[in-house]
Amino acid sequence: APHHARTDSLPHAQPIGGRHVSGDPVFINYGQRDNLKLLTTYGFAMADNPTQQVFFDTADLVLAFSAAAPELFSSDASQGILSQLQWAAPDACLFGYDASTHQPMHSLTGGLSMMREVCEALGGDGPEIERRALKGLLIERRRELHAIERLADSQPSGDESCVGGVCSEALRASIAALRAAEAAALDEVIDEALHL
Repeated sequence: APHHARTDSLPHAQPIGGRHVSGDPVFINYGQRDNLKLLTTYGFAMADNPTQQVFFDTADLVLAFSAAAPELFSSDASQGILSQLQWAAPDACLFGYDASTHQPMHSLTGGLSMMREVCEALGGDGPEIERRALKGLLIERRRELHAIERLADSQPSGDESCVGGVCSEALRASIAALRAAEAAALDEVIDEALHL
């Protein structure tokens, strides 16, 4: 029997055509979403997703600058900066890196610029420390992904405790796709960054 797609609960849905017969194939376009967004919103990820992004939070950014210039950022100074940033933006800022273009997104460019200015105010070489911090962010994320991959690979396939008590084969495959896509993109970016 012909039917209309219900879109009242999907505010961004844009049905094309009017009536569809039950059983007809339907194309669903999820838009430009990176694998993390697909996984957290829809429960799956794609291994060949052209929209791949890597996200860092405020703590990642401060720790990267602290590691890149320990002479400028003592542990107390880093904690103070992090506290101020979290107070100024309590909704947990995310800084994005576009792995498909190998460029920081606007949010990360702004975060790097802000921290570069802090470095310069403290008497450091802002641009050089910024470059080392960005490289450090990418390398650390790659290490995290490889550690997650080793942990997931060590879990027997029937083990239901691997991800928050739910580890179906479909979820395991989605997480593997997310890790593989982000790790491959980071490997390529880091190889380029190491030659700067």
